[in-house]
Amino acid sequence: MLGKPVSDFKTIADFRKNNGKAIRLVCREFVMLCRKLNLFSDAFVAIDGSKFRAVNNRNRNFSKAKLKKAPGADRRQHCALPRRDRQC
Repeated sequence: MLGKPVSDFKTIADFRKNNGKAIRLVCREFVMLCRKLNLFSDAFVAIDGSKFRAVNNRNRNFSKAKLKKAPGADRRQHCALPRRDRQC
């Protein structure tokens, strides 16, 4: 029994590289079908593909409560708070 066979990243990347034109044509046909069936509204949606690395460990995580407990907190810790939470 194979369990759940899953394609690895290389197989998927090669498939996308080798079939890019066909994938775009299928997506175009899908959009045209959705328009024909009136499945789209007049609203626009923008998708941002930005990727950020999040760091949220105990040493770098500061809240208003933590800063109040440490009255001598340095400027770096204070600046870690979003601007709306600062009391400068």
